[in-house]
Amino acid sequence: MSQVLLITNRAVSYEMYANGNEVSMLSLDDRAPGVHRIKHVAYRLGVESKIIDHFSSLTREQVIEVIHRHVDKDTKIVGFSSTFSGKGFMPILTQEFFDLLRSLGHPDLKIVFGGNHPKWEFIPNEVLLDNVDYFFKGFAERAFSILIERLFHGSTKSLFPSSTLRKAKIIECDKDYRFEEDVANLDYRLAYDDSDFIEPDEMLTLEISRGCILNCKYCKDADYNRKKSSDFVDIEENLRNVLLLNYEKFGTTKYSICDSMVNDNVAKLEMMSRVVGSLPFAPEFFVYVRPDMSITKPESLDLFASSGFTSMAFSFGSFIPENRRLAARSNHTDKAIDVIVGINQRAKTQVSMSTGLVAGLPFDTKETLLANQRQLVELVKANPNLTAIWSPHVLTPFGSFDYQVNAEIYGYAKTPQGWVNNTTGLTESYIKGLVKEFNIELLSTRAEMLTNVNFLKYKGPCDLNKFREIAAQEKSRKERYIAKLLTR
Repeated sequence: MSQVLLITNRAVSYEMYANGNEVSMLSLDDRAPGVHRIKHVAYRLGVESKIIDHFSSLTREQVIEVIHRHVDKDTKIVGFSSTFSGKGFMPILTQEFFDLLRSLGHPDLKIVFGGNHPKWEFIPNEVLLDNVDYFFKGFAERAFSILIERLFHGSTKSLFPSSTLRKAKIIECDKDYRFEEDVANLDYRLAYDDSDFIEPDEMLTLEISRGCILNCKYCKDADYNRKKSSDFVDIEENLRNVLLLNYEKFGTTKYSICDSMVNDNVAKLEMMSRVVGSLPFAPEFFVYVRPDMSITKPESLDLFASSGFTSMAFSFGSFIPENRRLAARSNHTDKAIDVIVGINQRAKTQVSMSTGLVAGLPFDTKETLLANQRQLVELVKANPNLTAIWSPHVLTPFGSFDYQVNAEIYGYAKTPQGWVNNTTGLTESYIKGLVKEFNIELLSTRAEMLTNVNFLKYKGPCDLNKFREIAAQEKSRKERYIAKLLTR
């Protein structure tokens, strides 16, 4: 039984390949990091927690069995992570389900819905609104720790809602309960244990640090502008211990680092290089890189190899200077490309890379789109270990860039058929058609075809049949997880 039960689905990555005149997709999944952060918070506060993964893949009968196995009168919190899967929960979250939770759990059971980019705001579900006690928006470690201290340790600390939604209190974690205000009592670790049923060849997720030193105007992470050299000193020994513990317990050597940008600080890379060099095994990391950051720090390129970065993703966004400035990227695209070449030249083993462009940005025209297309094709042809994809710009309620939030200022108008840019004359339907056509050409430029975002699961020369085998293995892994969930 669990004092805190955390329910989630996996974070899904989609791998694209050319299939005749269509772009087809296969999917792989990774463990969602948020619930493992909260699990670590509970652990530090002396409270037992359990994660239920693949929740939307369970049948109704399996859901009932799992709840009976893990909820009793000691269970005071049931939390749902909606960062990746809010909509997937909906068929399961019936009134019967919530009645079952409350009948089995503590009389003062609290039901929490949360996520870094929560989707529940856009899901009209009366049953959900009638039963949820708290909606946590954003990084919730600090708010969740206060809730745990109140329910389990008698703390008088308060959670002040910014608003309410039916009976639920909405907690704006990124505004009112920012993690760095209590950084002495929190750390970035993600907790994994035997109850997570981790297999030796599985890739786990880590967070080394949070935030960004750039404080770009148009970035959703601008509020977390706190990275400096001293931010990485205290976690060095913790990081080494976590990597060593997971290796000894589970045989884990592969990780996805979910930091917004891994190369924002040379001190961070130096720290990671020291940690990797001190381990009795060679870990491999998938990381998010911003080439612009290494233009003036060429010494950082040597650290990429010694830090175990064997797979990386980065986005140029656009090769057009006006659009690059929107995302605070350097105008010097050629120098950013030189960084990619430098990483390859220094790599001890072949490094897998993926990049992409966005089509339909505010300053795009038909001419600039074709120019982007030509340059991206040449970049891919010149770097055999690089794969790429073009994505259409979409006006979404989850968008955080200024040209999404204030779309009208940039000439965008919303219509039933999608957006229209009144300044350039481009339409959403035109952009999507162009992107599809170009991606088929791009993905067919070499035999491997796949965009291959999930590099650490897919090593060596790309082959569609091999990739399908890996997807089938992932499915089998999920089935084994569910079987263990129902029997252990």
